[in-house]
Amino acid sequence: MPIILILIGLVLVIYNYIALKKESIPFEIHDNEEKLKKHNSFENVLEKSKDELNEYKIELGVFRKNVAESLTELQEEILEIKKYLNIIKNNDNLYEDKIEKENLIIEEDSFYNKFDNNVISEINFNNNSMKRKSSDTEKIADSKKTEKIKELLNEGLSEDEICHRLSISKGEVLLVKDLYKK
Repeated sequence: MPIILILIGLVLVIYNYIALKKESIPFEIHDNEEKLKKHNSFENVLEKSKDELNEYKIELGVFRKNVAESLTELQEEILEIKKYLNIIKNNDNLYEDKIEKENLIIEEDSFYNKFDNNVISEINFNNNSMKRKSSDTEKIADSKKTEKIKELLNEGLSEDEICHRLSISKGEVLLVKDLYKK
């Protein structure tokens, strides 16, 4: 058995040696045959494959570049949209604050008008009634924002956290805090 394998191996080696010799024959002798062999040889096919592969690599590189540019443009547009959205949110908060201030002014005006009418029509010198009226005026004068500030202060939040939650200035929080400490 080993002798048969050795013989088969020798036959294959000799056959390949003869094939290599035929490939190395000069062009002048077998010009047409050599061109056909060169055209179908492994080296020629390998070179063509390398050229095609290089073309694909170049096309892939261009495609990757285009995709990367598109992604960066999209990211920039997303950032711009986020900025505009934040600006719109801030404008909405400012608009809501403005409406609350206008409502507070209207409430104060109506309160003072009612208070003036009550003072003119009924003068009461009783201390208890005076205390009730002052507590009523305090309840009416407290706006929603001051009530929120008092609640958050009672919860133990810092001034900065309250400013951030209610979107108001720190001075306003400190003012309300000092007024209600007394």
